[in-house]
Amino acid sequence: MAPCPPPSPKSSSATSSNSERNVQKVASTFDQVADCLKFKNAKIARKAVKRPSSGKFDLIQVGYVEHLTTEQVAAFLAKLVVHKGISAKTANHYRVNLLTMCNWAKDEGGVRFPVGKNPIGGVKRYKESKRDISFLKLGDIVPRKRKMPTPEKKGRGYALLSADDDGRKTQQTLF
Repeated sequence: MAPCPPPSPKSSSATSSNSERNVQKVASTFDQVADCLKFKNAKIARKAVKRPSSGKFDLIQVGYVEHLTTEQVAAFLAKLVVHKGISAKTANHYRVNLLTMCNWAKDEGGVRFPVGKNPIGGVKRYKESKRDISFLKLGDIVPRKRKMPTPEKKGRGYALLSADDDGRKTQQTLF
């Protein structure tokens, strides 16, 4: 198989750490169809051998990117949410990574989708629940006992600046 071309510098995933994470997510979504989806580290590759998942969910299996359909991706994400228990936010991350990959394939890879547009664009986003901000009550805050610094450790703490009657400034370290 031909190696995959590197991501373009104009894409948002051009940094090495982001692109490595994105490749790993794409590799965990699809069966091995390209050399660039294989893990580079031999130690990780030994652990990353695909094992039967006892029928929990199947990976997306397509021969070509052009054969990818909205129904396949929607079913894959639904199985991940139900069987693997991923959150809506994680499912949306998978969706965005697949959308980015298909956009890249369409724009720079020369892939032509049968419908004429990206099939992942038809997959609806999962609704993410907003978390309420909670504040501690005064009774929940436990005061911590601090050790008072010794006089020779004067570098830290609060200092009190005052002026005498004569106008001289004096500094006193509080702790």
